[in-house]
Amino acid sequence: MREIAGERVGMIGAGESAPSQALSRQQAWRCALASLLLGVCGLVWVFWAPLEAMVGIWLNSPSFGHGFVIVLIAIAIAVVRRERTAAEVPRPCFWGLAFALVGSLIGALATLASVQLVQQLAFLLLFQALVLTVLGIRATRTLAFPLGFLVFAIPMGTALVPFLQRIAAELTIWFLGLFDITAVLEGYLIRTPVRDYRIAEACAGLRFSLVGLAMSVLIAAMLLRTWPRRVAFLAVAMLVPPVANALRAAIAIALGEGGVIDAGSLFSHFSYGLGFTGLVMICLLLLALALRRGEVVGHPLSIPAPTVQAVSPVTALSYPLAAFGIVAIAILPALVFLGGSAPPGQRSLMAAPVLASPWRGVDIQDEDWRPAVLGADKAIRASYTDGAVTIDFFAAHFLEQKQGSEVVSEVNRSRSLSGWEIAASSPAGQGLSDRVPGLRGERLISENGQKRWAWLWYRVAETATADPFRAKLLQLK
Repeated sequence: MREIAGERVGMIGAGESAPSQALSRQQAWRCALASLLLGVCGLVWVFWAPLEAMVGIWLNSPSFGHGFVIVLIAIAIAVVRRERTAAEVPRPCFWGLAFALVGSLIGALATLASVQLVQQLAFLLLFQALVLTVLGIRATRTLAFPLGFLVFAIPMGTALVPFLQRIAAELTIWFLGLFDITAVLEGYLIRTPVRDYRIAEACAGLRFSLVGLAMSVLIAAMLLRTWPRRVAFLAVAMLVPPVANALRAAIAIALGEGGVIDAGSLFSHFSYGLGFTGLVMICLLLLALALRRGEVVGHPLSIPAPTVQAVSPVTALSYPLAAFGIVAIAILPALVFLGGSAPPGQRSLMAAPVLASPWRGVDIQDEDWRPAVLGADKAIRASYTDGAVTIDFFAAHFLEQKQGSEVVSEVNRSRSLSGWEIAASSPAGQGLSDRVPGLRGERLISENGQKRWAWLWYRVAETATADPFRAKLLQLK
């Protein structure tokens, strides 16, 4: 055995025979990349529906339009690391099939419950398992960061919007106090001596929080070398978006109160201005550069140099077998989807309820309010009055859970997607909360100042619940 140009070369003696099926490093990578491409095509075929929906969200939702950028960044990082990755010998690691099995089971359960977000996460887990299985541990280790960074491309976090709205409203009031502006908070409504301002869902800061977190993780990986400094930087970076969001809103209100800008559209937009977002990103970058002082500077995203080793006797057939194993395991969610549920003909559609006296049905008076519901097989609307109070009833019936027709969906809400905003939220009264545990009422306000209270809940398998997560679990039974 001797070394030539820094690489070990095995010398075959008279009494030894070379492995007939051994591959050179270059041949191994060709087989591995071809198998990886075939495996990715198989996964895309299995998860086509949730992936198509994810791309649609990237294209149509202002909060998740950064998904394309996340994918491009992950690819760019992988390209930067290509020399380190290519220095390793791809050796299939069939332990990755265990991770694939976990991802497949998660995907199957998500398909049964029709939870699109979890299906997308299952696809990402299976893709990571595919890379691990085909390339092996050592090669995958060089790609660990870009593989993990892809999680920021998954459109998730909308459940945080009410919490972020509340934080934005309360911090805005605090900043207005510092600016010596009198303001009172009523739910999500900020009242000042000049006018009222609503902290709409678009002003909750979800997009800025998601983009800020993703960019902070990227900055920490690129500029900082020690984990204590990375953790310290990320801890600060997670607090910056909500505080900066509230500060921006307070400044906008202060300028509107002073007549500097037109306050009529302060909270009607769906995203931050590029200037404000860029300013906050610059501040985070300067913070990372300050923390970087005193650290040993190396190549961005650097990892320890690999130990050069001879090509092991891995057969060319091992790579496609590894990819085929992943795709075979991933087919489980597709089989669940094809199995489907009971045919719609075996179920009956509901009708509007008949209430006991003194309640009686009346003609619908308010045509401006209507819940947003997508893909329901039947929708029922009715109005009732007892002479003093009038209530509007709306029910959407879903016979079969499928993509675009789900009882629990981010699209389904107690008000239309435009024209109405939530001004406040509070627990339902005892009569309703006894029947539907955890039920909360939403005080809605329209663009023309009309107000109403709305309560939304789900009924699955004869069980009523206000918790969307429990409703999804009930669908699995």
